[in-house]
Amino acid sequence: MVNFDSVLVDIGEIGRWQVMVCLLCWIPPFFGGVHVLMFSFTGLEPSNGFRCKIPDCDGSEFGFNDFGDIFERDSDGEKDYCTYKQYTKTDQGCVFNGTGYQRCSSDEYAYADFQFEETVVTEWDLVCDQQAKIAWVGSVYMFGLMVGSYLCGTMADKYGRKFCLLFSILISSVASLLGAFMPEYFSYTTTRFFTAIGAQGIFLSPFALTVEVVGANPVLPFLPWPVQYKTLAGVMIQAPFAVGMACLSWLAMYIKDWSTLQMVASIITFAQLIFWWFTPESPRWLLAAGKDEKAKVIIEKAAKMNRKQTYHFTNQSNDVELENADKDNDSRKGSVAHDGAQYGVRDLFHPSIRKISLILMVCWPIVTLGYYGITFSLSSLNDDIFISNIIGSLIEIPAYIIVGLFMDTWGRKPLFSLSLLISGICCIVCGTLDEGSLRTSLAMFGKFFASSSFALVYMYTAELLPTTIRSSGVGVCSLMARIGGISAPQIALSLPKTSAGPGSPFYVMGACSVAGGLLALLLPETLGSTLPTTMKDIDEIKANAKPIWKCYTGPKKS
Repeated sequence: MVNFDSVLVDIGEIGRWQVMVCLLCWIPPFFGGVHVLMFSFTGLEPSNGFRCKIPDCDGSEFGFNDFGDIFERDSDGEKDYCTYKQYTKTDQGCVFNGTGYQRCSSDEYAYADFQFEETVVTEWDLVCDQQAKIAWVGSVYMFGLMVGSYLCGTMADKYGRKFCLLFSILISSVASLLGAFMPEYFSYTTTRFFTAIGAQGIFLSPFALTVEVVGANPVLPFLPWPVQYKTLAGVMIQAPFAVGMACLSWLAMYIKDWSTLQMVASIITFAQLIFWWFTPESPRWLLAAGKDEKAKVIIEKAAKMNRKQTYHFTNQSNDVELENADKDNDSRKGSVAHDGAQYGVRDLFHPSIRKISLILMVCWPIVTLGYYGITFSLSSLNDDIFISNIIGSLIEIPAYIIVGLFMDTWGRKPLFSLSLLISGICCIVCGTLDEGSLRTSLAMFGKFFASSSFALVYMYTAELLPTTIRSSGVGVCSLMARIGGISAPQIALSLPKTSAGPGSPFYVMGACSVAGGLLALLLPETLGSTLPTTMKDIDEIKANAKPIWKCYTGPKKS
């Protein structure tokens, strides 16, 4: 099997072709951000109150303010909108002069004006006894991401990154569009499940393609410390995901009906198909899969686009020979026979990577819980949910830039561990504070570091797994991450409404993040190593790993 890293040296490790591929790979994650944040607006709860229809007092048309303040209050002064004062019926109407309170028994509700004209919560009356259903939509979406992690990861390794991307675009866009027309809760929740399956694929496949086409050696020329293009490419693919969330938040400021918002946003997601047509398959995957002829075509196009001399592949039996048609004696030649070995998920527990796999399978749920938990909590931190979500989304971008600039100097492990630790500490402190600007700022600071760990975990995991199981491995880890993802809506949305109190979600997320940060210290450092192809490469990474307290200064000179 041809070493694609050697091929990249000849055709250009970074050039116009790689830039084109990376930009094309930015499009699908943008819409992944749209999909994941959609229910934060379509499922927005009426923050200014509601009341149920009161027997003997209300007719067919009734409003929230018909009887004034008739609600029971808890010890903190918060209104319980699922109750109302006992009343006396008179000829003039109902007089709410009782000292006791009654629970709502009606399934009809009136809502005070709030940020939206209508959401699925107000249309289907998901309040009081039905309120738990709101968080379950988020959990079902996360379960869909879990299914998509395994399905799309396996599909990408077996059939290729490009085929998996097409499947993911179609299923996510179609399911999201259908969701805009669903008439009741269960059918809508089903569409969210299928949207999530595709949404996971429209990130996994472009991510794998991005890190596989850029060489490991070139560095940015204008910085005094080394920063690899491959590092920036792998980290910054997270940025369009954040921009997608911010753009949806902006769109929601002007479209205040949940169905219209979801329909418009879903129609726009079909634009991905245009860009998919121009996206090439990963030559690294094609060579690993033994599809040398297809790899030949793409590599020759890449060389031409990078303004390198044209390369031709000549197949002889099971050997693949790389020839430079324009160089006589300086031609680079290599051949490796395909051994026909098949790799799968069980190889994640190969002795060379067993410990790595187990640690990653624990850290991924923690990272996901922190990231999505804070994301889902943003709407409750500030009265202006649109600005909160825009800022909370865009704050991820400087986090990705900082990670990209320093992970090639200090390393993946210290940044990953430190991001989890600081995010956890921010969450724990945030849980002790009352509502206000300080609490909101601290939550945003926690989101900054949660985003850093989220960006690092994809790149770090990809560098710790060999090519033949990279997508499957990232997919399985991402599948495990959904344990945290499924828990995030329950912890962020439902837990504050229990006796645990409004600060409880931040305590849970904070404690988990601190534990994950300590556990990450047991992983090997990948900085300075090439992208592994075999299990033997993993052993070499562990043997040559940089100590956590040292900065990387470049490859050792012999």
